[in-house]
Amino acid sequence: MSEAVLTPRAGRLVWVRDLFVSLVQRDLKLRYKRSLLAVAWSILNPVAYLLVLQLVFGRLMPLDIPRYTPFLFTGLLVWGWFSSSLLWAASAVLDHRDLIQQPRFPPAVLLPVRVTSDLIHFLIALPVLFIFLVAGGVRLTPAVLVFAGLTRQEVARAFDSIVDFAQIEPFIDNPYRTYSSGMKMRLGFAVAVHASLETMLMDELLSVGDHAFQRKCLERIAGSRRSGCTIALASHDTIMIRRLCDRVLWLSEGRLVELGAAEATVTDYLAAPHDETRHRTPATGPVVLTRSGAELRLHENRLGSLELEITDVRLLDRAGRDVTELDGGDPLRIEIAYVAHKPVKAPVFTASITSDDGIRCCETNSAAGEIVLPTLSGHGRMALDIARRDLKRGQYRVDVRVNSADWSYAYDHHVDVYSFTMRTGDEEEGVLNPPLAWDLRGVPQVPAHNSVHAGV
Repeated sequence: MSEAVLTPRAGRLVWVRDLFVSLVQRDLKLRYKRSLLAVAWSILNPVAYLLVLQLVFGRLMPLDIPRYTPFLFTGLLVWGWFSSSLLWAASAVLDHRDLIQQPRFPPAVLLPVRVTSDLIHFLIALPVLFIFLVAGGVRLTPAVLVFAGLTRQEVARAFDSIVDFAQIEPFIDNPYRTYSSGMKMRLGFAVAVHASLETMLMDELLSVGDHAFQRKCLERIAGSRRSGCTIALASHDTIMIRRLCDRVLWLSEGRLVELGAAEATVTDYLAAPHDETRHRTPATGPVVLTRSGAELRLHENRLGSLELEITDVRLLDRAGRDVTELDGGDPLRIEIAYVAHKPVKAPVFTASITSDDGIRCCETNSAAGEIVLPTLSGHGRMALDIARRDLKRGQYRVDVRVNSADWSYAYDHHVDVYSFTMRTGDEEEGVLNPPLAWDLRGVPQVPAHNSVHAGV
């Protein structure tokens, strides 16, 4: 059998790998002096460190902070590994100057060698941390570690309630790694709300679960508020913010925009894209005639920076013909032609239908359809197909808009320009006219031939 032949590049990589392993072994031998006593010292050293911390903060200067010492020790242990790795790496060149003088020796390997050997030293000391945490009554389950820990006694008392709240009882004995992201979030939130917290930080946690679970979470949060818990919620859900928060801090790209009462700040936040769009709209521009003869005038029925312009909007029937009148149930295609004067990254196309009395019947956008557009440049065409229009008889307008990827402003927004008429439909309250039927077969007094009255 012929021997495998390595290419020069592959042979070099194998040689560097073997060199790396050899140098790590050399560093560990020098550190531990080839004796068990040196290895024992790696364990005894953090133990001594921990005893000093416990003596100082547990006896001499006790702090009213639950489990302060183990969590302080956790941070210091990780920081110790990080700082010592930097110090060892800085001295690596001096310690191995004899090797650096060799023509074929790669100096770049010294830094990862020192970091790796110090990581092994850190891992030897790590069991001391876990032993101390367990001895201190901290249960090392994944959910408890994530949420800064409940004691074993606290978990035992609240265990059934936590599992019931998270609604994962059939799976509670399964390995944690098999949980879905939603199950992990449910369990994490359940642990958090069962802890006696003075402050609760939440970041879009209520985006998981069904409506009933979200309602239960909101009720528990409201109860925590009444008990005096301070809640900080990071969210884009303005409805939830209005419901839960007293004061709102609005940040944009890490900068403070506004701090104030929830209702006023949310109102300003929702109005910001419109204000920014108006600010970016050119002061003057030509009047543009649409296909139907309507005039598009800047700052009247047209707003936007015009980096991307909507050049044409067509309302089409199922045969692709321009249409101004529809019957109930007819499909509608909204076709938007555009031109991007410069590359525009991932714009969002939006279309809405509004009745003549100002009721927004529907609004959708390309992002809601999980469509992420590429960077657009030049001419193109986008279309929205609506399978059927179940609207009442009357006049309706179609507004179209193209937003920036972050929704901070609009490139082009046409308002109250395009319209259609619904010819059929009942004169009842509301805006929808879906197919429906009244079933009267359960009413004995109604003759059989009149038992069902259907409406279209």
